[in-house]
Amino acid sequence: MRNFTSKNYLFYFILQLGSIILCNNTFGQIQKEVRVSASSTMSPSSGITYYTENVLDDDLLTWWSPAAKDRNNCWLKIYFKNNVKISFMQIHAGSHYPYFKNLGNLYPKNLRVKKAILEFSDGSNLLVNLKDVDDIQRVYFPEKITNFVKIKPVEYYPSLKWPDPCISFLKFGN
Repeated sequence: MRNFTSKNYLFYFILQLGSIILCNNTFGQIQKEVRVSASSTMSPSSGITYYTENVLDDDLLTWWSPAAKDRNNCWLKIYFKNNVKISFMQIHAGSHYPYFKNLGNLYPKNLRVKKAILEFSDGSNLLVNLKDVDDIQRVYFPEKITNFVKIKPVEYYPSLKWPDPCISFLKFGN
């Protein structure tokens, strides 16, 4: 067997699985060159912040929630550095905190996105339906070339405690 250094082993691995690596690399490149804005952000409480950037931090224990006044018209907008091809969205459409102190699982206690409209830079939009699962789900759609995606929740699964919409993970790929 040939001796590989970590550098040439990685190169060999890429040669052997090129299309998979390139696909993952493309997805990674899309996500590294993004910024996010929102209609509003809820103020911190109980040691939790609800910043827009939380949807991009790969940590399901953080999420974005809009301000109370904005719950019925809220949106998140992901901006790409350049036009990109996308054909799916990965989303965790709720708050993921299974063992929050004194409260237990927060997922069913907050609103979760059931339906949302995706708006693209070419002016088109698409209605997507989401499952009520405490997990990241992938939603496929016809390929788009865009420099932004705006997600506007239009319907929610009911909450057991608080009327706060939450999104804890959001990524796009092709």
